[in-house]
Amino acid sequence: MPNLSDFFSDEFKQNFALQNITIGSVLRCFVKNTNPPKEKRFVVLGFDNNGNLVGTVFINTEINWKVNRTMELAQLQLYVRAEDNDYLDWDSYIDCSELVEIPKNEIATAISTNPTNVLGTVNNEDFTNIIEYVKKSSKNPQKLLKKYKI
Repeated sequence: MPNLSDFFSDEFKQNFALQNITIGSVLRCFVKNTNPPKEKRFVVLGFDNNGNLVGTVFINTEINWKVNRTMELAQLQLYVRAEDNDYLDWDSYIDCSELVEIPKNEIATAISTNPTNVLGTVNNEDFTNIIEYVKKSSKNPQKLLKKYKI
């Protein structure tokens, strides 16, 4: 069965993808930054100066204690409720303990291929909390935060 996106030109799909990779967007794509690599939901926080890399934080269904081994890192998990956020299927945690870099072209390809990878936008209050938590994390050096204008 054809997908709705099959009826649009590649140029249209690419423009749609680029227009939706914005600060505060919640997107989904296959990432290599996890072990094992897998499809992840994430929030866009910023872009490097060249616009080639996107600074993001992952969304998880629960706190990953293998990665967040200390109470400091566990406290940097922002709890978000599915009923308040259309981009979630279930209550989750936004992992603000680590800023994750993803190539913009990989995200754009995922969206061009499947426009449903654009999931929504975080609300202003959550975005403010995300930025505050990201700045507090010992895993996010000042140089990295500056790179993404955080």
